[in-house]
Amino acid sequence: MFNPEKDSASFAFILYRCAIAFRNELNREFLQVFNEEITVDFWFVLSVLWEEDNISHGLLADKLSRDKASLSRTLDLMEEKGLIKGITDANDKRGSKIIITRLSKDLKEKAPQTAFDFTQSELKGLSPIEIRELARMLNQIYSNVKG
Repeated sequence: MFNPEKDSASFAFILYRCAIAFRNELNREFLQVFNEEITVDFWFVLSVLWEEDNISHGLLADKLSRDKASLSRTLDLMEEKGLIKGITDANDKRGSKIIITRLSKDLKEKAPQTAFDFTQSELKGLSPIEIRELARMLNQIYSNVKG
């Protein structure tokens, strides 16, 4: 029999455990392929910047669904590694824009392919229809949470 309290809590645990395991394994994959040059957090940031370079810290945080404070630490680490550069916004001296460097541009081909190949491997046992439906359902949950 369905128990809403128990099953909902169990679902939250399963979703959390899956997300953490997926992130940890993808980090291991990036470590194998790129040494310490790129992490999952860096890849998420770069994925946005490859699509829209030269954006504000606030807009980047919104696109990543991260708070500015936690994103700041990631951006600082990325700047130390030469992946991005923060520049002063000409229209707002208090704000800054984030731009990618040549090094990040060079990673654009290999990093997304590495993540794609890893994801394909982790989705084994699911049909293309199940994968599409899972993505649809997870996007719906995300939409409900962000509501």
